[in-house]
Amino acid sequence: MKYILISALFLTLFTGGCATQDKYEGMSQIDKIIAQNEDLKQQSVEQMWTSRQIPFVMFEFDSTKIPTDYYETLDKVGEILTNKKIKLSVEGNADMVSSNKYNDWLSNKRTAAIKSYLVSKGVHPDSIQTYGNGKRKPLVNYNTVKARQLNRRVDLIFSKRHWNSVF
Repeated sequence: MKYILISALFLTLFTGGCATQDKYEGMSQIDKIIAQNEDLKQQSVEQMWTSRQIPFVMFEFDSTKIPTDYYETLDKVGEILTNKKIKLSVEGNADMVSSNKYNDWLSNKRTAAIKSYLVSKGVHPDSIQTYGNGKRKPLVNYNTVKARQLNRRVDLIFSKRHWNSVF
C-alpha cells in the first residue's frame, strides 16, 4: 500500500510538471514568452508576492499610454508596494525602429507612466526607481512584428535592497 501511495504521488507530481511544460510545447520562443506573461497576469496578489514574478507591460508602437489590460496587474503591484517595505525597479524598453536618442526618451516616458499610475494608487514615489534602457536590452533579437512588440515593454522588479546597491 505504501508503494502504491508513493507511486501515485510521484505520478501526480510528474504529470503535473509535464502538464505545465506541455502547455507551451510546440510554441515559438516569442509565443511562449507572450503566453507565460499572460499567465503571470492571472496571478493573485499573494502569488505575485510569493513568486516575485511580475508580468512585463507591453506597449503599442510609439506609445507611452499604459494598455488598459495591464491596470489590474499594476493594481496588484501597487497593493504589494503599499503593504510591504519593498522597492520597485521599473525598466523601460523600446524596439529597434527609431534612433537611440528617441528610444531612450520613449522608454523613460513609459517608465514615468508606470510610476505615475502607481503613485496615483497610493504608492510612495520614493519606493519606485525608473530607468530607460532604450533599445539596449531587447528581450528577443528578432526583427519581426511580434519580436518588436515584446521589446516594447516595461519590466517591473521587486527589491528590498537599498537604491545605491540597485543602480
